[in-house]
Amino acid sequence: MRQWLIATILGGAGAVAGCMGTEDITSTSAEERGPRFITIGADAIATAQDALAARDPGATLTPIAVKNGIALLEYDAQDFVALSELMHERHHRCSGFIRHGSFDDGQDALAAPERPVAALTYSIDNPLTVNVLMSELRSSAILSMIEDLSAFKNRFYRSTTGAQASDFIATRWRALAGNRTDVTVEQVTHPDFTQKSVIMTIRGTTLPNEIVVLGAHMDSIAAGGSSSTAPGADDDASGIATLTEVVHAMMVKGYKPQRTVQIMGYAAEEVGLVGSQLIVDDYKAKGKNVVGVMQLDMTNFHNSDRDIWLMTDFTNPGQNTFVESLIDRYTGATHGRDSCGYGCSDHASWHEAGIPASMPFETRFDDFNPEIHTPGDTLEVSDNNTDHAVKFARLGAAFAGELAKGTVDLSKELFREDFETAGWTNTGLWHRATSSRCGPPGFSSPTHAMYFGSDTTCNFDTGARVSGTMTSPTITGITAASTLRFRFYRDVQKTEISSNDVVKVSVIENGNRTVIFSRTSKTASQPRWLMSDPVSLAAFAGKSIQLRFEFDSITQNNNQFTGWMIDDVVVTR
Repeated sequence: MRQWLIATILGGAGAVAGCMGTEDITSTSAEERGPRFITIGADAIATAQDALAARDPGATLTPIAVKNGIALLEYDAQDFVALSELMHERHHRCSGFIRHGSFDDGQDALAAPERPVAALTYSIDNPLTVNVLMSELRSSAILSMIEDLSAFKNRFYRSTTGAQASDFIATRWRALAGNRTDVTVEQVTHPDFTQKSVIMTIRGTTLPNEIVVLGAHMDSIAAGGSSSTAPGADDDASGIATLTEVVHAMMVKGYKPQRTVQIMGYAAEEVGLVGSQLIVDDYKAKGKNVVGVMQLDMTNFHNSDRDIWLMTDFTNPGQNTFVESLIDRYTGATHGRDSCGYGCSDHASWHEAGIPASMPFETRFDDFNPEIHTPGDTLEVSDNNTDHAVKFARLGAAFAGELAKGTVDLSKELFREDFETAGWTNTGLWHRATSSRCGPPGFSSPTHAMYFGSDTTCNFDTGARVSGTMTSPTITGITAASTLRFRFYRDVQKTEISSNDVVKVSVIENGNRTVIFSRTSKTASQPRWLMSDPVSLAAFAGKSIQLRFEFDSITQNNNQFTGWMIDDVVVTR
């Protein structure tokens, strides 16, 4: 049984001491005071008492009722920031409590039993849409968005910069939406604070009244409240940036879901899941039918033996199993299960309302980023790259593509190859690899890629010089606007002495060979999946061509590197 408490706070005003610092919290509490109603894990009652006692040692919490390990408390708003920080310090939960709009709402939450959810019939049968969306995801763009968001002094829910961050996200999402009439972006005003939640809506084509939600929170927090330095690069600029890149892929590829898809950037998560709770309350009042929710709260710190961890508490088991299947089918990531406690992120607001929600997390919960909620939560903690976040972007694209279903616009594509079937002519070590362990993952989109190397040794060392080519079928219809893009994973020797380990892409036309892309050992490799820059094919307009990918080690030495993998080759019209 979960325990529920209704507790009365008795105590006066005063400065808050402890992890947030007295002078900054005093200025913040002047903006928001008075009793509010929250639910919190019963294991954190003593924490709530201590946060309150830091301001008023005489204050007490009086239990009235218990149920299922959750407590309903009346709590002064001026103590929320101190409570949030103490919850993080002791329980490793971001927020760790849920604010309710009224006592009646709190009682409703108290009275509501575990509601069985009428689960959808989950299916994974829309690979073309998912693969096309995934082919457009860019690690560099996720990195840039995290940099932009963490450049704000803080994104605290009551600060000027917190409000500006909301405007920045809304402006970015509107720019991505462009002129699409089926896409809207709105900012949701909340009472008592200036930061607004942001909601992008992509209207469904055949099931517009069924809604699929992908969310992350925009606010950040650190000691000092409104005046703090809280870059929040991981918590949770990484989640917002990951979703923004999913939005980019959806817009560039003309994604039209069957079910309505909503991308949400929640305000004020860190102080009681406030933005998400208010949105959920509004949706309940309006009878909106949300059929599934995914929360991306922190996606870019890799510190566990597996990549993606599904939180199993206060989430939906059936949908979690579906998400694990998506991870296996589409991302190439490893995964595990863990728990994070009550109210650890915005998915809890939806779960409490009986809506299927899932929370994939960047690490095992006890391995979380030690710099969150401090000025040290910067990209440096993740080695200034977003390799880990890309896995979550793939999962977000898969979640939308398989739960909301729908199609993408392929009219601008002349040729696409994801190597899920054979069809190219290969020489040397080039072969079609199935879920190769040598990447990892050994593909950009599931579950195959072309690989110059050995799946057994994960290198191209045969004791001799090695070379080979892979050549496409004939491609017709090239125009002056046509471009080539492809995904590649390149891991070779780095030396300034000689040009070894040469990789090239050539166009074969009427027996002539023209090199349009090349790298040698003098160009440092980056052993992760990258998207090439667009390569113009204008010189071949009106002609029939073949594409040829070439690898030549030049020597028999220093060939103990992974080699070259190619996936998602796209030629546009």
